[in-house]
Order: sequence, then C-alpha cells, then structure tokens
Amino acid sequence: MATNVKRKKKAEVMSDDGSMTLTGHLKELRNRLIICAAVFVVGVIGFLAISDKLIDLLTAMAMNANYTFVFLAPQEKLMQYFRVSLIAAVIVTIPVALYQVYAFAKPGLKRSERFFFRLVLLFGLALFCVGVLFAYKVTLPFMLNFLVTLEGTDYITASISIESYINLCLTMFIIFGCVFEMPLVTIILAKMGIANPEIMKKGRGVASGHDHPVQNGHHLPGAAQESPRRRHCLHLLHCSCGHPARYRVAVLRGCAHVPAVLYQHLPQRHFL
Repeated sequence: MATNVKRKKKAEVMSDDGSMTLTGHLKELRNRLIICAAVFVVGVIGFLAISDKLIDLLTAMAMNANYTFVFLAPQEKLMQYFRVSLIAAVIVTIPVALYQVYAFAKPGLKRSERFFFRLVLLFGLALFCVGVLFAYKVTLPFMLNFLVTLEGTDYITASISIESYINLCLTMFIIFGCVFEMPLVTIILAKMGIANPEIMKKGRGVASGHDHPVQNGHHLPGAAQESPRRRHCLHLLHCSCGHPARYRVAVLRGCAHVPAVLYQHLPQRHFL
C-alpha cells in the first residue's frame, strides 16, 4: 500500500520520459518559497533579540562625531528596532533566495550557464557587501563629520531623530551597494549582447581620446564640446600635422568652425 502511494506521488511529479510535470514544478517552487519564508521568520526573531546592538553599530560612527539623537513620536524608537530587524532579516534571506532560484533553474541550464550563474551570485553578493562596507567605513563618517562642522547661523541647533538617521544610513548603503554592482551589470549586459564595445564607445562620446586632438605635444582646447562638423575639421588638422604648414593653413581656412586659437600653432608668415 505504501509503495503504491509513493509510485502515485512520483507519477504526479515525473512524467514517463523523465521530465518534471507542471505539478512537480509547482511543488518544488512551493518548497523553495517555504524555505525562504522560514529563513526570513527565523532571521526576524533572531535579530529582534540583538536589535539594540544593531542600532549601536549604526550609531557608533555618528557618536564619534558628537551626534545626539531624539525620537519625535512615542512609537518611533520601538519601530526602529523592528525596522532594523526586518532589514537585517531581508539581507540574510536574499542569498538564500538567490540560491533557491539557481537551484530551481539549474536542471534547465547548460554547464557553462550554471558556472556563469554561480559566478554572478558570488561576485554580486561580494561587490554589494564591499559597497556597503565602503559606505560604512569611509563615506558616512566623512559626511557626518562634514555636516556637523558646517558653519551657519548660531541659533540653529541640531535635533536629529533616530528615524531620519537610519534612513540616511540605509539610503547610503543601498546607493553604494548598487554602484559597486555596476561592473558586474556591465559584464552581464555584454554577455547578453545588450551592451557591446561599439555601443559603449558611442555612449562614451566626450570622454573618447579622439575628441582631444594633439598638435606639437599640446591638447587643443575646446575640442571635446564641438559639433560633429567641427570635430571633423579638427581631425583633418590633426592628420595634416606631417604635411607642410601651407597645407595645414588650407585645411584651417576650409573649416569655418575651427577656433581661432588653432592658428597660434602655425607660423604667422603662412597666413599672408
């Protein structure tokens, strides 16, 4: 009897050709969602027990800059403990959820795709953590010291609420974490064919080295902000550096949009 029940359950999950049925996929997805939810709930309960230490960790860099905090509503202080616990639980759950996504999609991926997926997960989490650490150790202390020493009218005093301070910390963490993810995002877009070197060169535009012609070892000013026709004339001038001076004068006189400062690089006798 038990064997028949097992065979029936297996038939619901696996088809005759060995592939998983829709019911099997839904059951697997349900199990993985349950795992993520369980990790989140356990994380919330665990971080609530040490929420005061998390608040101390966030406010330590501000206390070094002689900040004092207040709460403007009766429930504000309590809500920050719950808020920090929830955010910490989400941070712990995200790696687990990403792994569950990878495990769910793994049977349908090629070997090279599985390897690339694992690298993306690993380096993505590592880069985000580095960005958050950079914001915590470098950016936020510098910003807080600058803001507290900002000169102004003497009658304005600081009454900083703990909620606004935590909002600032979380905003900076998210911004720098996302900024540090940009190299990985670029690699992913290049792998997908969305971003290629040609598109990136076009987007680079002004920063391109070809927009800064050089003559006699000096960068010609104003070239990076010129129109396409003007840049074309500057390019002709740059290509004519090996020709006689009269040839360069002819190039300059044929380009009405070339700045007059370019004529300073040529002998005056050739303009006669």
